[in-house]
Amino acid sequence: MPKDNAYINFFIDCGDKILLTKDSKTVFQGIITDKNISGIFEESFTAFDFAFYLNKSKIIKQFNNINGSGAISSVCSEQGIVLGEVPNLSTNINHIYFENTIAEIIDDILEQCNKETGKIYYKEVLEDKLYIFEKGTKVINPTYKMAVNVATINALDEIGLNFSKGYSIADLKNKVTIITQNEKEAQVIATKEDNKNIEKYGLLHHIESVDEKDINQATNIADNKLKELNIIKETLSLELLGDITIKAGRVLNINNEDIGISGKFNIISSNHSIENGVHKTSIEIERL
Repeated sequence: MPKDNAYINFFIDCGDKILLTKDSKTVFQGIITDKNISGIFEESFTAFDFAFYLNKSKIIKQFNNINGSGAISSVCSEQGIVLGEVPNLSTNINHIYFENTIAEIIDDILEQCNKETGKIYYKEVLEDKLYIFEKGTKVINPTYKMAVNVATINALDEIGLNFSKGYSIADLKNKVTIITQNEKEAQVIATKEDNKNIEKYGLLHHIESVDEKDINQATNIADNKLKELNIIKETLSLELLGDITIKAGRVLNINNEDIGISGKFNIISSNHSIENGVHKTSIEIERL
């Protein structure tokens, strides 16, 4: 942020809250965590959204026979965190957390839910509220308006030819073994495999350790984990005209015959930029 004598100086310090808006909609709200000064002419800042606090406070928390939704609501209520949205998480939670951050506790609860149901969940902080949602449920229809006197267009209709597509089996697993272990031994309690894929790609084995309380769910956990991991990953990188709704965890329905891309895709990451007054978004997506 260069300083200019033509403008009134203003001061930003660590701990200050910031709010960025566009068309009366909140783009970003968060806290300044770092401030750097280069000579006498320039200052730069680093800011995080309010999820920053989830990773900085460690707590002790015990759950006894409470479902995932209730467990998350309980820890958020005690820590003064406002919940904007939480799905129905019926997985039973029984655990004592010692010196874990709030984020680590919520992540572990969501991981337990994932093992039981096979569903993947995202968490994010928007403005001052925590939202948790299932992967694949937040479908968006991004638009772009070049000027006030120009009609709004569908951003997905303007995908350029500058894109890349990739396929990979680097993370593929075609056999899953569930074990339980203690200090003396490990015991196999469930196995699930895809023999056809093993014959084609060779054996790619995943071993997952579960607590004794999850033994009865072992077969279900193995089934869900194999479904999650036994896939050829298809990813694409492309550039769109910008829309603030384009962010990680959102879903795009793409049907573009010119570049041969059609289907439902999850946004892995997004990078927004403004060049010569034009808002653009570079994204990496994966097929759902």
